[in-house]
Amino acid sequence: AIFAVLIFLSFGQVCAQRNVGQTVRPNAPVALPEEPKIIMDAVLVIDNSGSMDWIGHDQEKNRFEGARIFIDKSEIDDAIALIDFSGNSELILPLTKVTTLHKSTMKSLVSTVRSDRQLTNIDSALRLALQELSSNRANPAHTPVVIFLTDGEIDVVEGTKEQKRLAAKRSEDALFLETIPKYVQSYI
Repeated sequence: AIFAVLIFLSFGQVCAQRNVGQTVRPNAPVALPEEPKIIMDAVLVIDNSGSMDWIGHDQEKNRFEGARIFIDKSEIDDAIALIDFSGNSELILPLTKVTTLHKSTMKSLVSTVRSDRQLTNIDSALRLALQELSSNRANPAHTPVVIFLTDGEIDVVEGTKEQKRLAAKRSEDALFLETIPKYVQSYI
């Protein structure tokens, strides 16, 4: 959502330049032209891997509160989807038009954890978000948005430290060389 701000200017250079030939009152409010309303299709991608419980990551579960605040601040006609991920990714809520009633349901679904809470497959989660924003539920006239709530730990396989490191590197390469360029191509 875009928040409009009124700027109040004192009598001076700026007012005089903008109002040449007009009478300008000191301290008169000058409103900026209204921006067109931006309606968004937003996907909240929430990391529920085990690392989120580690000290210094998100033991307080701030990601859930942040998602709820985002939903509260969304406007009627926006659409929101929810994805839960760890080793696997799951669409908890497909893109759904925001209404007062839907906001309540969306907020209750935010802390729904269906993933296995073990590994962290960021690439899989972002691919699912892109798939949702490319689905027939997305409105091409809306601004596509992805809100990614994670600690950034990539952990895609069980195994030795070396196996984990190599798998994380492959996943990171896929993320930066394949998935993110698809976002750029889609103007997301």
